[in-house]
This record gives sequence, structure tokens and C-alpha cells, in this order.
Amino acid sequence: SLKDPGLCSAVPRSGPGLPALAILASLAVCLTLSGCSGKGSKSDAKQDLNAAYGEFDQKQYDKAFASAEAYLKKNPKGPGSAEALYLQGRVHEARAEEAGTKGRKEEARQDLVDAANAYQQAISLQDPRPAPQVEGLCRAGLANAAYYLDDYQTAAREWAAALPQITQPDAKAW
Repeated sequence: SLKDPGLCSAVPRSGPGLPALAILASLAVCLTLSGCSGKGSKSDAKQDLNAAYGEFDQKQYDKAFASAEAYLKKNPKGPGSAEALYLQGRVHEARAEEAGTKGRKEEARQDLVDAANAYQQAISLQDPRPAPQVEGLCRAGLANAAYYLDDYQTAAREWAAALPQITQPDAKAW
């Protein structure tokens, strides 16, 4: 039977909870994109992606998702592509939590599937590959989604792969 995906899908993710992950996500974006030049469209793209994270932090999930999608359309192979996909995964997880809380289990399940797909797409990027910290966050997100979809084998595998790549101590509940 399907576990209620609305039950705080971030619980296994981090000891301090969702706020710590939001900080980590913002930090990952800043660290990954800090090597970009400060001029032209790269700077604009960085600002757009940072704005998308701000929208997510404000629980403006539709805006955050649309901003990440716009970033990906402009920069399908840009240095922030993995972060944009990660953000889309986080939006799907947040939507799953909301839907599950309201008893809409099938909607929540679909959002978790969509989150897992976004994380997997980010992990699979080749040129450029995601930064190790971002890949670790994506693998942790994929593990969380898999867990709440009752795919414990994938959850265990991805959590094990995520652990060495996540460098912030407060992001590790284990």
C-alpha cells in the first residue's frame, strides 16, 4: 500500500528539516554559479535562478517552477541546469506534501514521481556534469521520493550515493 506522501517528505532529508534544505539549495546555487562571469546573459541567468529559489522559499511554487523552466529553456546545458532541475524536483515534493496533507493521495504520488524524474534528469546531465554537492542533493531528493513511493531499494542506493557528496553537516540526518 502507498504511504501517505504528504507526510513531510523532507523528514529523512535533514535533521533540522526543510529550512536547512532551502539554505543548502541556495548555497549550492551560489557555489556552483560563482564561477560565472559577471556580465551579460550568464549574470542574468544566475539572477533568474536565484530569484526562482527565492520564489520557492516564499512557497510560490508555480512561479518557482516556471522560473526554473524558463532558465532551462534559455540554458539547457548551462552551469545551472542541474540546480534548475533540482529546484523543479523540490517544487514537486512540496506539491506532493500539500496534496497528501489534503488527502489527495494520487496527486501526491504523481508529484513524487515527477520529483524523482526531475532529480534523475539532473543526475544524468553530462555536459556539464552537476557539481558534486548538487548531485548529492539530487540523489537525496531522489532517495526521499523513492522512499515515499515504497521503492526502498532505490531509496537506500541513492541515500548511500548522496552521503559522501553532501558536505554540509546539517544536511545529514545520519
